[in-house]
Amino acid sequence: MSTIFRFFKHRLVFLAILPILLGGFALKYVVILPDFRSLERDDALVNLERCSDAIGRERYHLANLLHDLSCWDDTYRYVQDRNKAYEESNLNWESLKGRRNIDFICIVDMSGSVLWRSVHDLENGGDLKLEAFRGPVLPADHVGIRGVSVARDVSGYLATEHGIMIFGSSPILASTGEGPPAGILMMGRFLDEKTISDLRSQTKVNFTLIPEEKRPAKDDAVVLSQESYLEVRDDGALSAWSIFPSLEDGTVLTLEAEIPRRIYRKGLATADLTVTAVGTVALLSLWILFVDLRTFRNYTQLKKKDRVLAVLADSANLLVGEENFDSALRSFLGKIGRAAGVCRACVIRRDASADGTVFFDMSYEWVAEGIVRQIGNDAIKRLQCYEKGLGRWDIELTQGRTISGRTRDLPEREQSILLNRGVLSVAATPILIRGQCWGFVEFDHHASARRWTEAEQEALRSAASAIGSALERHAAEENLKQAKEMAEHTSASKSDFLANMSHEIRTPMNGVMGMTSLLLKTELDPKQTKYARSIASSAEGLLTIINDVLDFSKIEAGQLALECIDFNLQELMRSVADVLSFRVSEKGLTLTCDMSPDLPRYVQGDPNRLRQILTNLVGNALKFTEKGTISVFASLDRMNGQDGVIRFIVADTGIGIPRKHQARIFEKFSQADNSTSRQYGGTGLGLSISKRLAELMGGEIGVDSEQGQGSQFWFTSCLRILSGFELERIAEEEEDKRLLARANENRQESAPQVNLRILLVEDNEINQDLVLATLAPLGLSISHRARRI
Repeated sequence: MSTIFRFFKHRLVFLAILPILLGGFALKYVVILPDFRSLERDDALVNLERCSDAIGRERYHLANLLHDLSCWDDTYRYVQDRNKAYEESNLNWESLKGRRNIDFICIVDMSGSVLWRSVHDLENGGDLKLEAFRGPVLPADHVGIRGVSVARDVSGYLATEHGIMIFGSSPILASTGEGPPAGILMMGRFLDEKTISDLRSQTKVNFTLIPEEKRPAKDDAVVLSQESYLEVRDDGALSAWSIFPSLEDGTVLTLEAEIPRRIYRKGLATADLTVTAVGTVALLSLWILFVDLRTFRNYTQLKKKDRVLAVLADSANLLVGEENFDSALRSFLGKIGRAAGVCRACVIRRDASADGTVFFDMSYEWVAEGIVRQIGNDAIKRLQCYEKGLGRWDIELTQGRTISGRTRDLPEREQSILLNRGVLSVAATPILIRGQCWGFVEFDHHASARRWTEAEQEALRSAASAIGSALERHAAEENLKQAKEMAEHTSASKSDFLANMSHEIRTPMNGVMGMTSLLLKTELDPKQTKYARSIASSAEGLLTIINDVLDFSKIEAGQLALECIDFNLQELMRSVADVLSFRVSEKGLTLTCDMSPDLPRYVQGDPNRLRQILTNLVGNALKFTEKGTISVFASLDRMNGQDGVIRFIVADTGIGIPRKHQARIFEKFSQADNSTSRQYGGTGLGLSISKRLAELMGGEIGVDSEQGQGSQFWFTSCLRILSGFELERIAEEEEDKRLLARANENRQESAPQVNLRILLVEDNEINQDLVLATLAPLGLSISHRARRI
């Protein structure tokens, strides 16, 4: 009896173990190993993306350096004047050593002519040659020129005879970023073995770059993502590879990463241990299986957490460097959502009205493929959370707690809102800004009723914290931008007011100066004459100050328009000398004006503004020079098509300007130091106005000076040089003027005297008196009437 009992007992054990053994084999080959293979593929993709990102960062750094140099004023000027000093200080390899190991630099003008080109082997030393860049003129469809414009840079990878090169091309612009471009700057660096070795150390992944012809075939590979593949090598290791497109047609290189099969081997060992244990002792096998499953789940959860945190670390710079914040935040949500394996990631703003009503409003959204967007859904727009049954959410989130779980486990009214959107599992994490709940980040899962582990919630809280910091920073930047715009608007309004007040300010000043001039022509005693001349001198000084302020205000308000007329440059310089000759003789100085022989006399431009700059500079020289000479010299600096860049130099033997003050004398309301304005007077606007006028005329202004050794101010102006036909026309016009003047003189001598009668209409009484007093000595009969115009 006991034997039969033991037999049946063993049969029952066998029958109990058999399904467990079958289940163990099924668990190994149907459940565990496929999941570990999936994890293995995900791990391979993460490692492959880490390697790709490392190479991409090298390309990013090159693009940054390229953009900095192409938008540098020195580079812009170099393309125009081929300054050798720029080549010696910026284009030699010693100066480029610390700039991410640049191997190649090339500068061409917009016609494709090569201005500078050099290829240097940083690893072995010596110069190299690149066949693709050998010609003195590069064609318009060249890879470095094609597609480059003011708004677009080109960067990518090129296959050359010396290896793979990271290449970038950018238009050369002024530092303001305005066009048109002066030329194109191209830079590159080879992906040599040292660079790859450094990137391996950074990524902790053993990867190589192989040519296109050695790339593995796609037929036996598993597709990880677009242009990324995975295959098992003959030695049992994994080989993940990704294709990098070339700037030219075809592919340029393949990144191949060797991925050890640690995950798969661990899964295989786990499954074998499970089957062996189940076959030995059923209960022990069940217990081991339970432990292993828990270990597997924990490992998977930690892996997902690590993946989210890794993506968060790599993507945080998206919220900082991008100018379009909304686009950057949506991209950030997409990366986090894909890493977390959710179907929707969205940012929802919490808003409270004046009466205390709380609204939830979706501001940003990312959805996986096949998921319907909800950001434009009127049913959830400005959702009143307490009225719709989401009051618990508001309470929990404002207290900094996370809401997560399966939809079917939530209260009924919350289920209704979520199920209408197809959400089977949800996790909502508050966004806190300065301790207050700004809103929350919601992660939805539609495929299954997913359970959210503590590790996943912790990773999602980190993502919400990063978004909160970005939103706070973005709000601060917007406030600063609005404040800047308000300040600029206020400044523009002030300038508009002063510019519009020009007539109202100058009219009484003209009356003061005119009446003072008439007063000086009457019989006055010496004391009265002294007082009247003081009034005239003060009025002239005040008018100069007013003219400076009003001119500067017009420039600031953008109301100053330049004329474009023909004029005699020699006569203009002579008129400046004539106007200032009295002051020159008063101080016992010598003033000379001269032109280079090759400078044409007749040009086209704005003579009044040119005269204003010259008068200002010569007047300053008179003010600060007590003895010696002042010289004005004009020469042709260069030709720019039909326009000539003319350089004017005003040199004096005055007190000079210390070098430390030279940088600020062209700023508005600024002089060399405070004692200058006390001793010599002035508003400090003259040089600032001259600088603006020179720039409006396509030139620039500067000074060379030593304290106690005089100063040499210079400025340039772009004036059109008149052609031979135009010069003949001007000569004919001048001859006609001379003939007409001679005819008028003859006619006046022979004509009988006529008693003229003049009607004067003027709304200003002071101006009436001034005109009457001026015309009366001529013997004219004048009738006047005050009238409002």
